[in-house]
Amino acid sequence: MWIKTSGSLSENVFQLTTPVSTHMLVVGDASSLVDTGLACCVDRLSEELEKCLGEGQGPDLIFITHAHFDHVGGLPALRERFSGIEVLGSPASAELLRDESYSKSVFEKNKQCAEAMGLEFAVDEAAWTKGCQIDRVIGDGDGVDLGDGVEVKLISSPGHSADSVSYLVSPDAALAAGEAVGWYGGRDLVANCFSDSFAQYVTSLDRLSGLDLKILSFPHSGAITGELISKYFLNVRETADVFREQVKARMDQGELVDEVVAAFLSDWQTQNITPEGPFAEEQTETLREMVKAAAAASASTE
Repeated sequence: MWIKTSGSLSENVFQLTTPVSTHMLVVGDASSLVDTGLACCVDRLSEELEKCLGEGQGPDLIFITHAHFDHVGGLPALRERFSGIEVLGSPASAELLRDESYSKSVFEKNKQCAEAMGLEFAVDEAAWTKGCQIDRVIGDGDGVDLGDGVEVKLISSPGHSADSVSYLVSPDAALAAGEAVGWYGGRDLVANCFSDSFAQYVTSLDRLSGLDLKILSFPHSGAITGELISKYFLNVRETADVFREQVKARMDQGELVDEVVAAFLSDWQTQNITPEGPFAEEQTETLREMVKAAAAASASTE
């Protein structure tokens, strides 16, 4: 089943949906949210949180899958609205967010998205930067006990980005993977998303596909359950190899990176894989990095 709306996914796992993102909320004795979406969408995310947790109640913990602007942008506002939140993430994500130039780029992208969506983002950059940080670093295989028998475990999943990680929830067998496993669009429509390394991306796919999962959560397109999960992993793994082969064939014919990107972008637009609005430019740049990564992977095997 493909579930896009807010609601319960299992006994301890809930999905929260905003106009641009979907989030996994895990509830034991303590509650945890995976990623925060854009800064300008925090009002809607907060409403969804309070529906599940109670009026005025926010998560105790926030887990970050990676430090891209649309995954960490809402951190400062959520901290301000709900006191006592602790933010957890990988060493690589923590390092990125401590970098002044990187943090500034994340701030600017959130500001641009707010303007494109006609939403308010009247935030002081210094205050935002201070709030957009990771409090506790955890590594591959580290588990966090939420109480009442519920655990969230970090699984290193690089490829989409160097700092990408996933979170496995037990006993619900639910995985929040960020874009480490690509994107699902329904009816066998899948898209890969490896802007850092093709080799690491497929290694992460293979590792995560070996898990016994009941729920697979995506950051922008809801969650899938049951038999759809194994089918999805087979599909997205196959399309990754096809993409690499197509990039190699085009570049062997003498096409430049920009020409290859333009060709794939046209196909993606036809399939409605490329989003409109504030994410369109970012998706095009991701495609460019994917072409470079696929070309590098092909060159390394020759």
